[in-house]
Amino acid sequence: MPALLIFQEKNGQIPNLVRERLNIPENVIIKSNKSGYISDQILNDYLRTILRRENQLLIYDQAGSHKTIMISNAISDLDATKIVIPGGCTKYLQPLDALVIANFKSKTTDSESNSKQSRLKEDRKELETSKLLIASNW
Repeated sequence: MPALLIFQEKNGQIPNLVRERLNIPENVIIKSNKSGYISDQILNDYLRTILRRENQLLIYDQAGSHKTIMISNAISDLDATKIVIPGGCTKYLQPLDALVIANFKSKTTDSESNSKQSRLKEDRKELETSKLLIASNW
């Protein structure tokens, strides 16, 4: 079953430059929105498209987003074994999430930053070439 990663982006979309450079494994789904938190729509789409097969295990916590009517209906419709993490226990499972997401973001940010630096160097070279041409023709 693919992992679902949700990132916070100002306009709700992952920048094209970042998306083009990502090497997203087949078992990972990348989504983004303005808040960086899972939304009813993202979760509903994930549940309905990913968990359609039989003999699935769904482990989820008691977050408010999991208790909405839309999500409650989607979960109850699933032909899956459901395990609910008791309230207050999710924090013990999140250190891995924080590490994986931080590592992923640092790699994509480094990639985007390196690309911008390369473009700046190219622009400077073009500017210097233009100055030389102007000076030699003067």
